[in-house]
Amino acid sequence: MQTHRKPQHCLKLLACFAACAVVGLMSGCKPASEKGKTLTTGQGSTAIQLGAVFPLTGDIASYGIAAKMGIDLAVDELNARGGVNGRKIEVCYEDDQGQATKAVAAIQKLVSVDKVPAVMGSAASSVTLAMCPIANLKKVVLMSPISSSTDLTKQGGPFFFRVCPSDGVQAKMMAEWLKEDGRSTVGIIFANNSWGQGLKTEFVADFQASDGKVTDIEACKEGDQDLRAQLSKIKGASPDAIYAITYGREGGALLRQAKELAIDKPIYGADVWGSPELVDTAKETANGVKIIVPTQFQGTKYQDFASAFQKKYGEAPDTYASYSYDMVMVLASALSKQERGDALRAAISSSSYDGVTGITTFDSNGDVVGKGFHRKMLP
Repeated sequence: MQTHRKPQHCLKLLACFAACAVVGLMSGCKPASEKGKTLTTGQGSTAIQLGAVFPLTGDIASYGIAAKMGIDLAVDELNARGGVNGRKIEVCYEDDQGQATKAVAAIQKLVSVDKVPAVMGSAASSVTLAMCPIANLKKVVLMSPISSSTDLTKQGGPFFFRVCPSDGVQAKMMAEWLKEDGRSTVGIIFANNSWGQGLKTEFVADFQASDGKVTDIEACKEGDQDLRAQLSKIKGASPDAIYAITYGREGGALLRQAKELAIDKPIYGADVWGSPELVDTAKETANGVKIIVPTQFQGTKYQDFASAFQKKYGEAPDTYASYSYDMVMVLASALSKQERGDALRAAISSSSYDGVTGITTFDSNGDVVGKGFHRKMLP
C-alpha cells in the first residue's frame, strides 16, 4: 500500500477521526459536502445511499481514512454536477476498526436498515471476505479499493468486485525481483490471515517455479509486536533474503528486531509496507528496504484529480484514495443505468470506466483487469 502522506500529518488525521468517532460523527448517512446537517435516510430518502465499511480508527486506520478521502471527493464532485440521474449521493460510513466481526455487523445494518444497493469496503482482505456472504445473500454489491487477497478471487462471489489488483500479480513480481537480485533462497514470515496466507502461497509457487528455494516459513498474528522468535528461526536457516508479508506496525517491529538480532540479509516487504504505520514504527531501519507497491498513476485525469485532492485536503492522494475515487465513479455510472440487485451487478460486470487510475473493467471473478504493481525502495 503506497502513501505520500507525511507520518506526522497522518497522525493528526488519525487523532481527528478518532475524536469524531467518540462524538458519533464517524458513522451514519451523510453526503460528503453536508457533514453535520440533518438528512433524510432510509428507503424514504430521495438520495442514493451507498454504504462504506472501513477501518477509520485502530491500527490500520490510515487505509480507511485514505479511502474515505477519495470517496468524499468523488461524492462532492458528483453532487455538484447534480448527482446520479438528478439524485444526490449519501454515504453511510461504518468503522470496522480492521475487525471482521465489526464489519459483519456493519454490513448487516447497512443492507437491512439503510437498504443500500452497494457497500464499499473494506481494507483488510479477511475483513472484506467476511462480508462477502452477506453481500451475495442480500444481492448487494460489495466493492473494495484495497483488499487484494487471492482468496477473494475464489470466494468473493458474484456480487464482489475490486478496483485494486490481486496479490497474484504482486507475488509474481516479488519472485522475479528476488531472482534478478541473485537471491536463490528466501525465508518468509507472513501474517496468518487470508491476505498473508494467499500472498505467501502465490509467492512460494512462483519462486519455486523459477528454481528458487524457500528455507523457512514462519507465521505471525495480526498485531504481533515481538517477532524475534520467528526471525531467529529464519536466521538459523541462512537464506539469501527475507520476504515479510505483514502489516505496517508488525513490519516496523520486524525491521527493528532484525537489526537487534544482527540479521544482515536484505529484507523485502509486501505492498502494505508502503503505509505510514511502517515508517512510524521502523524509523531509520526502514531505509533501503525493497517493497512492491501499486503502480503510480499518470495522465491528465490523474493530475486533475490530484490537484483537486491537494486543494481539498492539503496533501497529495495516495494509491488507495485514488482507487476509492474511481470506485465511486464506477458505482455511479452503473447506478445511472440500474438501481440494485442482479441488474446493478450486471451493469458493473459489463462496465468500462476510464478514470484517474486508468481503465477499470472486471473479469468474471470481479477482479480488476490490467492494473498492477511496481518496485520501490524505501528512503
